[in-house]
Amino acid sequence: METFTEPRALVRHAGYAADRQAALDALDLSAVDPPVIDVVEAFRPLPYCFTLQACHGHFLTAPGQDEHSLEPVPDGYTGSVRYRIAYVVFCVQDTERGRAFKDQAVLTAGEAMRTQRARDRFFEELRRLLTEEAARY
Repeated sequence: METFTEPRALVRHAGYAADRQAALDALDLSAVDPPVIDVVEAFRPLPYCFTLQACHGHFLTAPGQDEHSLEPVPDGYTGSVRYRIAYVVFCVQDTERGRAFKDQAVLTAGEAMRTQRARDRFFEELRRLLTEEAARY
């Protein structure tokens, strides 16, 4: 998997509906970081997009720390921090609604480099957008 890549251009795909359904059928919520399960679930009713991968982001401050730890950086901590980036990978259908959603939901590589506060803000904004979009269906 590549990280910090610019979004790809949307293309027409005749198998989109079948691919979307297969991804939804294969979705295993037990493999999703608990803080973003609601975000992954919020994609489900939207016909023009679906999630492929998601990660809440992990801040590792101690040697041997569980790489899936959801613990924040300890208050007052001054050592080095290894950050496993927060992200949501989603497939967007090349339709008017899909293009509009993509234009609002995609972060640039520079924005993605921000730390803990940006991650939390990203998921708050994505939740808001998904709630607004779901209300249309």
